[in-house]
Amino acid sequence: MSRMMNQTQDKQIIDDLTIANSFRVRAQGLIGTKSLRMDQGVWFPKTNWIHTFFMSMPIDVIYLDKKMKVHKLQPALKPWRMPAPVFWASSVLETQAGFIEQHDLKVGDTLYVGH
Repeated sequence: MSRMMNQTQDKQIIDDLTIANSFRVRAQGLIGTKSLRMDQGVWFPKTNWIHTFFMSMPIDVIYLDKKMKVHKLQPALKPWRMPAPVFWASSVLETQAGFIEQHDLKVGDTLYVGH
């Protein structure tokens, strides 16, 4: 199991992180998930775009650059949406709606993935 830390704030923010590094996990993402805990998320390396087709809940979306710095925050993205790709983003984190606010995440914060 992987974890994610906000290095800028020096605090762990996700205890149960799924890394979408296989075709199956990338294709599935959060489709079919009814709810998430605030300590769960799915991280999509090597992408700058997501969609919420077939999802049953809103999600918070965090776009990260190559250095894992938060580039854009998209709170409470509703199901059946297809936002534009975020240029300069190189990975995307999907979390429970409310995650950004609860963890006081800001553009410019640097995140870290560990085990």
